Amino acid sequence: MYQQAQTRWNAQTFRLGRFTAALLLAITAAGLQACDESDPTGTDLTTSTDGGRTGIGAKAVAADASAARGEAALTAAGTLPLPIDDTVSTSGEQEVFRLTQTGTGALGLFRIINSSNGEAALRSESNGGGYSVHGVNTGKGTAGRFDNTSYSSTQPTLWSIQNGLGRAGWFEITNPSNSSQALYTTNAGSGYALNAVARGNGVAGVFENTYYASDRPALHVRTQGTGWTAAFIGTKSGGKGVTILSPSNNVTLDAENTGTGFAAKFIGYGSAKGVYIQTQGGAGLQVVGGSKNAVVHTPSGAKALYTEESTEVWFTDYGFGRLENGRARILLDPAFAQTINPDEPYHVFVQSYGDAELYVRERTPLGFEVAVREGVSNAEFSYRIVAKRLHFEGKRLEPAPWADQLEQR
Repeated sequence: MYQQAQTRWNAQTFRLGRFTAALLLAITAAGLQACDESDPTGTDLTTSTDGGRTGIGAKAVAADASAARGEAALTAAGTLPLPIDDTVSTSGEQEVFRLTQTGTGALGLFRIINSSNGEAALRSESNGGGYSVHGVNTGKGTAGRFDNTSYSSTQPTLWSIQNGLGRAGWFEITNPSNSSQALYTTNAGSGYALNAVARGNGVAGVFENTYYASDRPALHVRTQGTGWTAAFIGTKSGGKGVTILSPSNNVTLDAENTGTGFAAKFIGYGSAKGVYIQTQGGAGLQVVGGSKNAVVHTPSGAKALYTEESTEVWFTDYGFGRLENGRARILLDPAFAQTINPDEPYHVFVQSYGDAELYVRERTPLGFEVAVREGVSNAEFSYRIVAKRLHFEGKRLEPAPWADQLEQR
């Protein structure tokens, strides 16, 4: 009899406890909802700088008194038991969880204090089409900041991985009056401030300035040290160090130096070549305000030899000949003839190496004839041919107005 009475007493006590827990949930939810009629999607949480809390929304917790976790859903006023595993359905822009900070303290802190823990302090997932994390700042602060304060850490401060077809990162400034950088990186160590690697068939970096009226460069590289301003390295045989493409009428590559050094330096080691310039008929190389030199090393030091400039586009060939019975016919070198227009008048200068006065008796597209006016009839001589370059026959002292603008800078 005593045992049966004890059993009935325990059952009544258990039902009373579940009823009391459900009642507490209902009262708390109703009270908080009445205090926040203006915000049906969340509850304002007022905190001080020391982290004290005066209230927390209970609407995100299902008030199911019949569930096992319902009995301890609110263990004390203003607190929630952890961990929480719940599912809530909302629509539109209605949040599942909202906290508002009206003080000067931090709104939230996620911390792992176990050094052997390799998990994330905060993990956000979304399988929809929106953002997994969206940081918005309507004041003067930053929308997001990531700090790695461990000096022994070798891991990146921010790691972005894209397994789909979109971008791994996007930095955009939408204010046209903003003159700041869309992306700014600094490094106080000896590594790279920015390192872009492409492991697929794409490019490691693209710099575009799509504003048609802009006179600013798409890429501005500057250094205050003694090293390179930029280093482009092709690490594979046959690969290119850098390729710059521009469809504009302006300069594709502009290298300027306001000091005493070189604006650009090209070095080919071993059998490598220095500079390759290709055009579709335009000027290949134009030097403004300076000279073009071939620098040759001599026992007395390196010497700069200067090129000869002309008013028209000429190609030159040199050679030797000898008279036979007072005459000599010289045929144009076939390879040289393919680079000039032999139908255009060309120059022939002869120099006798014997006691003979020579002259050019005839010129044809195939060659020329040298004859003796007086003197020995078998004298040796040298000649120089100067002919118009093929397809450049009409070029002469072309204006270069772009150079006038460059000299004014």
